Amino acid sequence: MVGWIGALAGAGALAGGLGSMFEGQNQRELIRKLEKLLFNMQRQNLMAYSSAFKEARGGLAELTKAYTGAEQDISRGGGAARSSALANQAQGTAAAQQSMVSRGLYGTTAYDAAARGISSDTSRTLAGIDAELAQARASLKMSAAPGLAGARYQIGNLYLERAAEA
Repeated sequence: MVGWIGALAGAGALAGGLGSMFEGQNQRELIRKLEKLLFNMQRQNLMAYSSAFKEARGGLAELTKAYTGAEQDISRGGGAARSSALANQAQGTAAAQQSMVSRGLYGTTAYDAAARGISSDTSRTLAGIDAELAQARASLKMSAAPGLAGARYQIGNLYLERAAEA
C-alpha cells in the first residue's frame, strides 16, 4: 500500500494533471482539499484500527478470564471431592471401630486389618480424584490454547496491517 506521503505527492500530481478540468479553481486550493481528505481518511483508518485493537484485547481478556474461572471451578470441585473422600474414611473408620468394640475385637489384628483396608480404599479414591483433576486441567488447557492463540494472532495481524499502512 502506498504510504501517506506518497499519497500526498500523488494528490499533487493529480491536482496538476486535473488542472485543465478545474480551470476555475486554484491548484493550491485543490491540493489543500485533497490533503484534508487524505488526513480525514487516515484519521478514520486509525480510529478503526484503534477500535479493532480494543475489541481484540477485550476478547483476549474475556477468554483468559473464562479459562481462569474454569480452572478455579476444577480446583474447587477437586477440593470438595477430596474432602468428601476423607470424610468417608473417617466415617468408615469410626463405624469399624464401633463394630469391633461391640464384638470385643477392638485393639486386635482384625481391627488393624479393617482400618488398613479403609485407609487403602481412601488412598485409591484420592489417587483417582487426582487423576481426574489432572485430566480435566489438561483438557481445559487443550481447549484454551486455540482460542487464546487465535485472539493473539488477530492482534498480531492488526499490528502488522497497521505497520504496513504507516
